[in-house]
Amino acid sequence: MNLLAIFLGGGIGSVLRYLCSFACSKAACGVFPLGTFIINILGSLFLGFVLGVFMAKSHWNQNLKLFMTVGVAGGFTTFSTFSVETFDLIKSGHNYLGLIYPIASVFLGLVAVFVGFYLARSI
Repeated sequence: MNLLAIFLGGGIGSVLRYLCSFACSKAACGVFPLGTFIINILGSLFLGFVLGVFMAKSHWNQNLKLFMTVGVAGGFTTFSTFSVETFDLIKSGHNYLGLIYPIASVFLGLVAVFVGFYLARSI
């Protein structure tokens, strides 16, 4: 049952990532990979929120937790794409963006996890 929950959540997260990337490509921001950046920050916020909810509601179904965390959040966020986009920025001579992108992503991702967690705890 755990694997089915992860499988279904991963499919949903992947489709949401595609739709978000597609929407962000319409509002392109030069060479900066805005879609992946937004996806990873939103995914961090979502994961922090879900973990906060599950800490407060420890009696909730663990399959639902796996569905939301490993499945949806895991399918939605994308570290491999983030890594390739950072490499591409540096390779194409955008060294400043190649430095700012990973630093801002990690920092804002951590902030988003904290915000999501504390939002869930305040409910």
